[in-house]
Amino acid sequence: MSQVRVLQHPPLFVLLRETTPWQASIMSASIKSKFIWWLTASAILFYCLDYFFRLAPGLVVQQLMHQYDTTASGVALFASLFYFGYVLMQFPIGVLFDKFGIRNVLIVTILICMISFIIFVFGRSYLLAIWLRWLIGAVSAASFIGVLYIAKHFFPKRYFALIASLTIALGTVLASLLQFMSAEFLKYLPWHMVFLLISSVGLLSLTIIYLLQDLREKHFSFLIF
Repeated sequence: MSQVRVLQHPPLFVLLRETTPWQASIMSASIKSKFIWWLTASAILFYCLDYFFRLAPGLVVQQLMHQYDTTASGVALFASLFYFGYVLMQFPIGVLFDKFGIRNVLIVTILICMISFIIFVFGRSYLLAIWLRWLIGAVSAASFIGVLYIAKHFFPKRYFALIASLTIALGTVLASLLQFMSAEFLKYLPWHMVFLLISSVGLLSLTIIYLLQDLREKHFSFLIF
């Protein structure tokens, strides 16, 4: 009787060690490409969340007026302060990317954005809310600038315009979808809970970035991007 041999595939790091330099370069380029695409996806997801944070006060104007004991003009100030922070941080964010790296800056800015938004949702102090809205806008500048940074440094030049336009399109569509979902959820759930659930989308982006960093350090330290 003929024996059937079961072929087991060795781990990827063994393949990289036993392949020729030419084969290893092709495999490393393929893996690096996947990592960069996942990193880009996390930055785009952050941009979508930032877009929602930008427009969120418009969904709960009456609730914010009651919670912060202010008028419609006071709630409108929340929106304007977001844009002040967003515009002022355009240049500094680029400098931070160059100095500390894309992953590190994205992780910190996503964390600050999420925590600030949650405090804003549950806060009571109007002065604190004003500062938080400015801070959310400031760190949100890292979202779109981050995508452009990745497109410029890690993709061929011919993809730059495509990635930029795709990001804006996805950000607009997904943020609109999140707003629609929020409006529906607000019919059945407290607005604090709805906004808390939506902000948890940032955890997905953080998880992607963390896993990329963790896997790169453990198995693919040759990947520098």
